[in-house]
Amino acid sequence: MAVEQRYDYIDTLKGGAMIFVVLYHSCFLNTFYTSSVTFVPLFFMVSGFLFKADVSWKDLLLRNMRMLLLPYLVYNVLHVIFCNSLHAIGVNMSLKSFEYIFYTTHADRIPNVTTWYLLVLFFVTLLFKSIWSLSATFKPVVRYSFILVILLLSGYVGYRLALANIFLPYLFDIVVIALLFFGLGYLFSLCITKDPSQYDRWGYLLIIPLVVVYILSRGYISMAACEYNLPYWRLLIMTIALFLSQFYLCKYVGYVPFVTYIGRYSLIVLCTNMMVIPIMMGISLRFFDYDQAVVAASIATLVVSRWVVIPFCIRYMPYVSGIKR
Repeated sequence: MAVEQRYDYIDTLKGGAMIFVVLYHSCFLNTFYTSSVTFVPLFFMVSGFLFKADVSWKDLLLRNMRMLLLPYLVYNVLHVIFCNSLHAIGVNMSLKSFEYIFYTTHADRIPNVTTWYLLVLFFVTLLFKSIWSLSATFKPVVRYSFILVILLLSGYVGYRLALANIFLPYLFDIVVIALLFFGLGYLFSLCITKDPSQYDRWGYLLIIPLVVVYILSRGYISMAACEYNLPYWRLLIMTIALFLSQFYLCKYVGYVPFVTYIGRYSLIVLCTNMMVIPIMMGISLRFFDYDQAVVAASIATLVVSRWVVIPFCIRYMPYVSGIKR
């Protein structure tokens, strides 16, 4: 398989978002203020932006199995082994069962809670490919309007399911709202492909206004926990403003040492940070009080991920590291 073209600014965007995810899971951000996991929808929009809708079903399935399902299963098994090993030597970790690797009625049932993203993205890409294929005979304007309506309805269904605390098997309650963000990212990629220089000119000018819009519309959300403490229209405005502001900011900045690298291998960091963080926190608590230990563990987790975990996975587990070939 040929190596796919990479864009430094996309990796920078993913790297910045992944750093915030790690900091969130380590409670570093909550040390200063009550944070919102708004960077998770951003990941779905980036995935949609990079999606190739015209790829064959065979290639899509094979790629999804290698890039999403295989890492999902392997990293979950490793996390189960990790938790049970720590439990066996007396470390205070909850004992997990192997049956939860396949039994996924809600995000909390997944042993490595951050890998839910891979399973959801697997289903989202198949659903969006189906919508795209079904609308192939429509005229362009009708086609894009039809897809946008489907996306908005899908997102609203997921939003209402979350408010009603209805959890569907295999995380489909999350899939239907993730489909919205994924599809919006893809439609955006179609828009800027026609005249990227014109969109860039306006995008750079709108970075600060978009950040202001994001701050004003911001509310607490957690896709994994199906919590949306804001109206649906604000959810749309918030996520779109976040994506566009970060997209053009990162496109303007380009390559950023460390951050871009983390984004290049964000899947590895995503799947391993729930194993690295407890170790770093345990070590930090031996030298600092709790608040200081949280900060130290957060920074140490990113450093260890960059110089230990990522190189290890690339060398010894390349086929479950999400590396495009």
